Amino acid sequence: MMSQEDISVRRGSAMQMSSRNSVDGKSPSRPRYERLQDGNHVSITFSDIDGTLVHYPSGDAATPGETFADASGEIVGESVHPGFHLYMDKSGRGHKVMLLPPNSKGVQGIISLTALTAFSSLRNRSSMTVLVTGARTSTMLQRLPFLPKADAYVSEGGGRIWWHDHTLPTAACIAEDYEWRAQHASITGPVEQDGVPAARRQGALWDAFRGLQAAGWDCDGKNYATAFRVSAANGKDLSALQAQLEEYASGLTCSGNLGHMDVYPTTSGKDKAAEFLMRRMAAQPAHCRLLCDDDNDLKLAEVVGHVWVVSVTHPNVQKAADMQPEKFTIAKKRGILATDEVLAAVRDDLNTFVLG
Repeated sequence: MMSQEDISVRRGSAMQMSSRNSVDGKSPSRPRYERLQDGNHVSITFSDIDGTLVHYPSGDAATPGETFADASGEIVGESVHPGFHLYMDKSGRGHKVMLLPPNSKGVQGIISLTALTAFSSLRNRSSMTVLVTGARTSTMLQRLPFLPKADAYVSEGGGRIWWHDHTLPTAACIAEDYEWRAQHASITGPVEQDGVPAARRQGALWDAFRGLQAAGWDCDGKNYATAFRVSAANGKDLSALQAQLEEYASGLTCSGNLGHMDVYPTTSGKDKAAEFLMRRMAAQPAHCRLLCDDDNDLKLAEVVGHVWVVSVTHPNVQKAADMQPEKFTIAKKRGILATDEVLAAVRDDLNTFVLG
């Protein structure tokens, strides 16, 4: 088996690969973030996905097979725009929305055409965009056809980074950053074991997985490579998980996500992935912003200049906004209307940044 030290040598990062290779016989172009650095201050817009760009039904509609409805409106039929549905808000205004694949509970979220267009348009001569999710990589990859184009995608709560590379002759046009991945390798084990069942993998992360399972914890490592998820079951208290992890290995931590706890290396996390990306793109934290909704985004919020909150889904988010009102802006609307409101404000903020 190849050593961890050889991983980055053999594969390199996604940017190194795209800058060296050419698929059409022409001279390969430099990665976009390098081109932006030529005489420009680079800005990055980070965005969470669920609850921020993608919204889920509420009440009785949050049941598989039910027509989408939430506090702001409901889907009333198909749109004339192929692949989209018509969402009617409470004021009677129609919006084109796309339904995402069902989640593990069989419920489908929606994303508006306005949000898709507005977020994609933030990528301009001095601005990069990054989508960040705590979801397992397989879920993120399944959703790519329904999400706005970005310069980079972060999955598994910060454990994996994927770069958009238009030079690749592949359907998705993304490549993983193995330089970032290698930073977790001493804890997560070799890349080549990604397809091996979690219980048989090497590395301290998976030693903890096996130990917690043996102790009666409900652990899910399916389609994860740099993290695993723990659910409350068998009388276990999730608040005691961090102390339990310390019995198995150092270099591990955990954080809450959608009523579960995600376990991952201390080298990972949304905030650390963002800091890595800011260094790579030569972007100053004060020039970067975050769109979010939940408390699992607050560590990332600490390392950027401004935070746009689409909805407050946890008391800790409101608390953070109250403590730093100059840094946090909370949307006045709800659902997809709040997303549209925030993206319009970010566009105006970005125009101010570009004009100096």
